[in-house]
Amino acid sequence: MGRGIQAYAETSEYQRLVEVLNTMLGRIHSAFESQRRFTADASHELRSPLTAMRGEIEVALRRPRQPEEYARVLDSTLEEVTRLSRLTEDLLTLARSDAGALTPQLAESDSVEIVTRTVERLRARAEEKDIELIMEGPDSTSALLDPGLLGQCAWNLVDNALKYVGPGGHVRVTVDQDAGGILLRVEDDGPGLRDLDAANPFERFFRADEARTRGPETAGTGLGLAIVKAASEAHGAHATADNLLEGGARFTVRFPAVAP
Repeated sequence: MGRGIQAYAETSEYQRLVEVLNTMLGRIHSAFESQRRFTADASHELRSPLTAMRGEIEVALRRPRQPEEYARVLDSTLEEVTRLSRLTEDLLTLARSDAGALTPQLAESDSVEIVTRTVERLRARAEEKDIELIMEGPDSTSALLDPGLLGQCAWNLVDNALKYVGPGGHVRVTVDQDAGGILLRVEDDGPGLRDLDAANPFERFFRADEARTRGPETAGTGLGLAIVKAASEAHGAHATADNLLEGGARFTVRFPAVAP
C-alpha cells in the first residue's frame, strides 16, 4: 500500500515536471518565433528606404543634370534618411523594452501640462491637413509618473490619429485624473478599426485595414503603437483600442496612481 502511494506521488511529480517543461519550451518557441518575425519585418522596413535612396542616386548620376534636379534628389534622400532615423530610434526603444531596460523615471508631474506640450508640437501638422486638434482636461494634475513615457505615449497616439483623419476631421485628446490614476484618451473621427485591427493595433509593424489608409501620409515605421504598449507596460499602465459608436477610433492608456 505504501509503495503504491509513493509510486503515485512520484508519477504525479514527474507529470507536473513535464507540464512545467512543456510550458517553458512553448514560451521559448513563441519567443523565438516572435523574434524571427520581428527581425524579418525590421529588415524589410530598413531595406525599403535604402533601396529608394540608392535608386534615386543612381539615376541622378547617370548623366549631368540641372541643379534643380539634384535638389529634388537631395530632398527625396533627406526624407528617406529622416524615416531611417525615426525607425532606428523606435527599434532602440523597443530593444530597451525587450531587455527590461525601459524603466520609468518617476517624478511628481503635471500630466495635463506634459500632454498639452506634446499636442502643441503636433498642431502645425494638424492645421496643415485641416484637422481640428482638441485638447481637454483639468487645469492641472499632480501624479507620480515618468514624464518621458507619458509624452511618448501621447505623441504616438496623436500622430497615429492624424494619419487616418481626413480634411475637416477632428482628433480629441483628453486627460483625466481619478483615484485610479491618470487616464489618457485619444479619439478620432476617421474610418475606425475593424475587429481584427482592434485586436492587434499594438503589435510591431502591424498593418491596419486599408480603409484606414489614405495614402503616403499614413506611411510610418509601424512601431508607434508598439512603443505606446511598451511604454505603458513599463509604467504599469494598460493600453486599449476600440471603436466609437458614432464612428472613429479611440485609444486609451490608464497610468496607475502608483507606478511600479
